[in-house]
Formats: sequence, C-alpha cells, structure tokens
Amino acid sequence: MPPTASTWRTTSDNIEPICRYHGIPDLDTPTQLDERLRQAGFAEPQVTPVESPADMHRTWDLLERHDRLAHGLNDPVIAFMSSGAKALYQGARAGKFTIGRWDAEKRPDPSGL
Repeated sequence: MPPTASTWRTTSDNIEPICRYHGIPDLDTPTQLDERLRQAGFAEPQVTPVESPADMHRTWDLLERHDRLAHGLNDPVIAFMSSGAKALYQGARAGKFTIGRWDAEKRPDPSGL
C-alpha cells in the first residue's frame, strides 16, 4: 500500500534529519539495495535486516544518554552531533527505518582488467 501524505510526512520528518546529520545521500529498501548491488556488478548480494530490532536497543540507549549529557553545553560541534544522535534514536524507536547489513562479492571482469 502506498504511503499517505500523513505517513510520508511522518517518515520524512524522521528520515531527513538522519540523512542530514549523518551525511547519508540516499536510503534504500532492502529490495532496492539488492537491485543496486546487482547493477554495480556484485554477485548474489545477501541483504538482511538486523536479526531483531531489540538487538539495537543498547545502541539507542547509548545515543540517548549522550544526547542528555550534551544538553546545555555551548559547543556547536557537540550540538550538531547531539542533534544527529537524537534524530537517529528517535527515528529508530519510532520504527521509521530498518537496520540491515549486506554481503556480496564483485564479479570478475570478463575482459581480465
């Protein structure tokens, strides 16, 4: 089912700050990533989500703790990093993206180069 304007805005509000603060130019679904890896010449890519979202709770807790510690500090670098951490843990806890991994091997060039 395609996203409604409401769900797209909610997702955009969560995803756009993550991309901005972490320098991520684009995000893909696992299927899109598989297609891009194949187009780039990788053989049989294996794209898998993290086993369980609960596996990441410790990471989100750590980012939230660092965000709280940075509150009130007057340092633009720390403020920027804290904003990135907050965007990441809030988006993750809201289920707005999937953490995954991929593994693939580059196909040999048939020309031998």
